Amino acid sequence: MTIVSYVPYNHRITDVSNLNLIFKGQKVKVKNLWLHPNYLDSLTKSSCDIAILELEKPLNKIAAAKLNSLLNELNSDVVGVGFGASGPADRPDLVGAHNKKIAGENVVDRIGGSEYMGLKTLLICDFDHPTREDCNKTGSPIPRPLEYITSGGDSGGGLFRMNNSEWELIGICSGANTDLEQLMKTGYYGQTMEWTRVSVFTKWINELIQ
Repeated sequence: MTIVSYVPYNHRITDVSNLNLIFKGQKVKVKNLWLHPNYLDSLTKSSCDIAILELEKPLNKIAAAKLNSLLNELNSDVVGVGFGASGPADRPDLVGAHNKKIAGENVVDRIGGSEYMGLKTLLICDFDHPTREDCNKTGSPIPRPLEYITSGGDSGGGLFRMNNSEWELIGICSGANTDLEQLMKTGYYGQTMEWTRVSVFTKWINELIQ
């Protein structure tokens, strides 16, 4: 008798030897990869969506970002950075991938997601319209001057805020939620994005990199 059993495959695992990073023209191979122990628990919860990469050799003239360890991110003005698709928010048909680093502003409207060590793991922002309040999903409806939302290709990018004249990393792009009904009415306005909350994981990070 032949029995075929369904075995879920977690597509998020990769061979570390396939990874290369480029920093200001410097191409560096990855030596080690550490996934957070809770990362592979579920394919759907986006819980503990964080990893640490060790490079084969040090980078020259590039300073590491300061990590935020304070649980005070709510209502912070932030800047997100990534290589995702871009285009006019009210014209989804013109949005496309350009393989260029882009950045935009937003505000941490809500802290949510699954819990780790009793703390919520996601920073959540919505994409507010300049005049339409029906696009506001959470927090203030007033957009930042360069209000934006993440898109395909931004995953893993950093979310930064200014603290005492210094940029600090407070989030890592985990994904976005697309409301199709809202998309048909207002384009990308009214959509939400989620960032892994760095402050919850600084202890785990510091234990590995020391």
